Amino acid sequence: MNLENHNNSLEYWLEDQAKSAPDLFPLSFEKNSDNYYNRRYEDLAFRVGKYLHPYLDRAALASEGIFLTDHGPEHVKRVIKMASGLARSERITLSPYEVYLLLCSIQCHDLGLIYGKGDHGDNASIIMSQLRHDLSDDSTEWRVIFEIARVHSASHGAEKDTIVQLPKTRNLNGHTVQMRRLAALLKLSDELSDWKGRESGYLMNIKEVLKDSEIYHEYSNALHNVQVDHDQHRIVLGFEVRNPEKQSTRGDNQIYLLDEILERTLKVYLEATYCSRFLRPDLDIAQVSVEIEVCNENGFGVLDTINYKLEERGYPTKPAAGILSICEELNQWHNNEPLSGSALASKLSEMVEGDK
Repeated sequence: MNLENHNNSLEYWLEDQAKSAPDLFPLSFEKNSDNYYNRRYEDLAFRVGKYLHPYLDRAALASEGIFLTDHGPEHVKRVIKMASGLARSERITLSPYEVYLLLCSIQCHDLGLIYGKGDHGDNASIIMSQLRHDLSDDSTEWRVIFEIARVHSASHGAEKDTIVQLPKTRNLNGHTVQMRRLAALLKLSDELSDWKGRESGYLMNIKEVLKDSEIYHEYSNALHNVQVDHDQHRIVLGFEVRNPEKQSTRGDNQIYLLDEILERTLKVYLEATYCSRFLRPDLDIAQVSVEIEVCNENGFGVLDTINYKLEERGYPTKPAAGILSICEELNQWHNNEPLSGSALASKLSEMVEGDK
């Protein structure tokens, strides 16, 4: 998508399309001629930005006693910024209506945190049902927005392959919507929106407030650069680590910030690899490039610089369970049994017996 003339923002692009090409949206030209879909999005963004987003972290703290990294208005802005960066690939093609649905999903993706962090993707439906009655009673459209938003997270211990739960496409209001593509853009954008600014500011120094989540705030405070390099098919991350000897709390454990960075950058690579599956061939992130500057306490002296790349290397590892673990259709090939030489022989024997 070419966003250069729209401040490199999907929001500005949507506003322009709603004004200049209303016939590309559902409903009649006459209803869209007054910028209908952009106004609908702006109404949603205003309501959740004023009445819901500022209170999500506070609600999660009251529910679970954990002070989360920022999930408020600034986080939503960052997710939109990252989604715009991902969509800037010249090969990415989204319709104006799909951009509208994606932006609405971004606005709604964390609303379930009102009820706590657990299952917050699913719990968003409770809040969204009220928004639907206040803003627009197009229940099918709201359900699509919810379905795109909910797969950005998985409950602890739950199946992480969430995007595949959606159909590849679905028809909505006379338009074909690329469900998995939109969900992948949201999920990856959310993963890349942990950069500097999501830390709790003054609260970083209050141990009793941070409790089990101190290391997450330290990570967000250290991450100062996130870029999508379309030419090199990579994501670039930059960190500044001060007090490298310090350990911070994560649950019942104490952990060095560097160890958290190593673990989290691996997660970024896994998320990028997973989401790329649904974005190819238009967008394929093949590498995560990381630079960590270890600085003195005031940040003006660089003591050491660490660079590494996460990318596919060597020969692929054979799945422990063999081919059946990556070919679902072979698991119930005949009589609910997996395909094998003996299963084929058994089926042929049955066919011979049936012909007698």
